[in-house]
Amino acid sequence: ADKSAQAYSLEGLVTAFEDVDGTVVPERVWQRIENGAGELLPNSNPDFGVTDSTYWLSIPVHRMTLDPKQEWVLEVAFARLRDVRYFAIASGGEVLERHELLVTTPLRERPAYSRTYSFPLREVSQLHSILIRVESDVPMQVPLILQSRVQSESSRIQRDFYLGIYFGLALIMVLYNLTIFAFTRETMYLMYSALVASFAILIFLSKGFGYYVFPDSWAEYYVVVVLLGTIWPAMFIVAFVYLFFDLGNRDRGSALVLYSLMGLMLMRLVLFAWLGNEARSVSGSVLGAFFVICLLGITARQIMLKQPGARLLFVAWSAFLGGVLVFYFNRLGILPRNNMTEHAMLIGSSIEITMLSFAIPHRLRELRLERDKVVQNLASVTGDLARETQKREALAGQVSELNRDIDGSKQELESLRGELGASENQLIQAEKMASVGQLVASVTHDIANPTTHILVSQSALTAKIEDLLNAQPGSVTEEKLRKELNSVLRYADFIRSGASTIADIHRSFAYYSRSDTKMRASVDIEKVLKDAMTILTTRVQPHVLDTVFLECPRIACRPSEICQMVANLVSNAADVLSGIGVAANGSDHDSQSGRISLRVSPVQEQGADGVAIEVHDSGPGIPVELRHDIFKPFITSKEAGEGTGLGLAITQRIVERHSGRIEVADSEEFGGALFRVWIPVQQGDDDYESEPAVQV
Repeated sequence: ADKSAQAYSLEGLVTAFEDVDGTVVPERVWQRIENGAGELLPNSNPDFGVTDSTYWLSIPVHRMTLDPKQEWVLEVAFARLRDVRYFAIASGGEVLERHELLVTTPLRERPAYSRTYSFPLREVSQLHSILIRVESDVPMQVPLILQSRVQSESSRIQRDFYLGIYFGLALIMVLYNLTIFAFTRETMYLMYSALVASFAILIFLSKGFGYYVFPDSWAEYYVVVVLLGTIWPAMFIVAFVYLFFDLGNRDRGSALVLYSLMGLMLMRLVLFAWLGNEARSVSGSVLGAFFVICLLGITARQIMLKQPGARLLFVAWSAFLGGVLVFYFNRLGILPRNNMTEHAMLIGSSIEITMLSFAIPHRLRELRLERDKVVQNLASVTGDLARETQKREALAGQVSELNRDIDGSKQELESLRGELGASENQLIQAEKMASVGQLVASVTHDIANPTTHILVSQSALTAKIEDLLNAQPGSVTEEKLRKELNSVLRYADFIRSGASTIADIHRSFAYYSRSDTKMRASVDIEKVLKDAMTILTTRVQPHVLDTVFLECPRIACRPSEICQMVANLVSNAADVLSGIGVAANGSDHDSQSGRISLRVSPVQEQGADGVAIEVHDSGPGIPVELRHDIFKPFITSKEAGEGTGLGLAITQRIVERHSGRIEVADSEEFGGALFRVWIPVQQGDDDYESEPAVQV
């Protein structure tokens, strides 16, 4: 190289050595590289990506023809490296000079006053190699520049000049749009100012200018701020696009896409502290690519929808993305390193913010034209509305008059509802009393038998006691006395058993015939139905009534109505069997007794606990086409005077009053009809009464 040159190309001279755990000392690194270890890099701008390893870069000064009369500076032109160490190595491998710089090292403590990592080369003639040790929390780029001090200062001033133009343009755009916002109060101008300011601050910090402005203690946060700083411009871009195209009112689909982008960015912001270096880099790259694709897609869609300003905005995005691509192609070595490629991203950003400044007024002008049309339409609609208002005022009088009539009708309806409820209760009670009359005749024999036993036992008991009283003193031995007293006790048991039977029948009738106006909160359904079966056993004779009670929960119900419902179903089954016998099913031609089965079990339906009550019979069953009609009032197959036709209708009403369901099917076991009732454990009615005691 020409000794008078101010810069020295390092292309093909730099060797990289990976130190995985960062423990190798510089003397050992130099020795290994001299022995052929390491990798010779094709360019002077190596990019190692996201890595936790430490890298050593060796520059063979002894192979260069550097003018020893000039002051040379080696610059590592990437301000966000975490740790950069400089070692000047003599020909024997000893370290002549060393510097250790961290991202937090203040400018005044650095060997060269620079926002990047710069190291002056002293005693060039004695140098054999320079070792640079680097560590990074971000994708590791190590651009190496070897220049004279004069050229280094000139390059720095030139770079700062270009950046100053960019920051000045950004400041002008921010102030310009803030001024317009102050007069127009259009939120779009404010959002655009925030977008430009946040992006400019991000570039300002990433280029290392924070060292010139902020306190030294803030330096440790620069890397994190830059990594997180991309979130704020992105959010302002999302808000700007949302306002620019009025997506909330014009394109809800695109608005949802922007909401999703905002959610993803906030999620990354929340999870940032728990992500590793690689996860941070990958998530940022993926989210950035997805973000750009979504914005370009939304802008292209607005072009298709012929939204004003959409084409201009698309060109602005494209200019910025083109600058980003050129910048990264330069970093990857695809494009040469020069002022154009080095500052391509800033150039693209400048074009973008300039074009957007033109796009906003154009968009607002179109919006004002639309608003003027809306105002004109609104004036026309206002006139129509005034005329309609007059008509409505006339109608309002008629409506208020109708409302008064409706209120009166509501009161009458409520009164009728009350009367209907009372009538319904009376009808249920009347039908119950009618069935009580039939049941009384059927249980006469059940009462007569225990009554006869009581009378006969009482006569015998009286005779025994009189015999004992009339016996001569000394004529009754102890053995005979004991025998006679045992007979007295036996007759007393007969009397007690008969009286208990009559008391059970009386209690069952009292429970069955009483009127329940309110729901009871907790009823033992098994006890209620067993009492009902006491008075139904004779009613169904000569047919056989089987009962199966599984363990059921206590339920909320009107007990007497449940008794009436089951009694109706069992009585209907007995009447059907009595009318046809069992010969219809071919089970027994000589006997006229059929079979009826009552089964009670806990069943859950649609997630609700309840009790299923099933009544099977061995009759002919009910044809499918008649099953819907049997619950209608006054529909009966009995002879005139033998039935009211209200039994099943009232049964269905009782089931509905308990929020249950009733259904008719074929009994697979008996071959006849199956009536299945399901009652929930809990009722919606909060008006309960306590369980009264039945006095016998």
